[in-house]
Amino acid sequence: MKKKTVSFVFLILVSFHAFSQHPYILKIHFNDPQNQSLSIGEAYWPGKPYHAATIYNNSGSPEKGVYTFRGTVLYPTAIRIFQPSKTTVFNKLIFIDSGSQEITILKKENSYEVESNTPVENERRSFLKQMDVHTMDDQLNGERFLEYVKKHPRSYIALFALINQASNFPYPEIFKKVEAAFDKQIKDTKSFQYYLSVFDPKLNHPVDSLALGKSSDGTEINLSSFRDKDYVLLDFWASWCAPCRASVPELKKLYKKYHQKGLEIISVGSSLSDFKGDWSKASQKDGLNRWVSIFSEPPYPAGKDIGIKYGVTGIPTTILIDKKGEIIGRYESDLPALEKQLKKIFQ
Repeated sequence: MKKKTVSFVFLILVSFHAFSQHPYILKIHFNDPQNQSLSIGEAYWPGKPYHAATIYNNSGSPEKGVYTFRGTVLYPTAIRIFQPSKTTVFNKLIFIDSGSQEITILKKENSYEVESNTPVENERRSFLKQMDVHTMDDQLNGERFLEYVKKHPRSYIALFALINQASNFPYPEIFKKVEAAFDKQIKDTKSFQYYLSVFDPKLNHPVDSLALGKSSDGTEINLSSFRDKDYVLLDFWASWCAPCRASVPELKKLYKKYHQKGLEIISVGSSLSDFKGDWSKASQKDGLNRWVSIFSEPPYPAGKDIGIKYGVTGIPTTILIDKKGEIIGRYESDLPALEKQLKKIFQ
């Protein structure tokens, strides 16, 4: 029975045989009395000419706790839901398709969770389960990923996973095999062509010159400023995030232990997930002034929010970058794994 269900889901997802615009209606149920507005936007390239979606109304107010968004899509695509007002803050990634779809956002203590039963979201959950990872941002096992694409060569979930993997991890040789395993329907998409134009394995696109943002004293910060350091750890956090704040003492220990050996830490806050005043107060209270702290907000020196640039969809997230500017590790609420990696590097 389970096999039939997955097959049915997949057939729905590959129903587009021509890349014409298809209308969608997205209804988001979110009953939070403090919340007055929600916004949505494409997840991977806002402002770029590779849009798979057209969003007619990218923000709105609730009507009986329901936010309604309309637009068109060329094919199933990833979007982000975020809260632009100064009440609650979050940033969630989901996939949408043509037709009418409904999701629910549930507030649970200091976090927000998305519940949905749309075919494209069901495939995303199935994909994550088969890859044995928690989020689209986790590093995938290359051979397992290849087998999935061979079985589902028209999977848009796999297409966006490939883009995300190449954005966040060193370009492994297995990617060429994954590329070749996709059906022509996927290879003809603007998204796939964008991927080919950006992630050339011969160039490997190091990010050491990438502008990050401004530090608390207004200084423009980019990774090339840290060429004298062998490794840079980007720590994405927010003032309201209890696990983020709880991890600070451990980060301080790691900094004290490895800073002189070549480790730098850059703490990153964002206007998409926090308020600058709260972030600044929390930074001072937690003693983050011993390393660089930046707050990502418009106008973005890197063209978009730095968290979106690095594919961050949840916090706390730490990303380890080597001297070449290549990402060699990503850790979500897993400081023991980070510590193990640093110990291996510096021993």
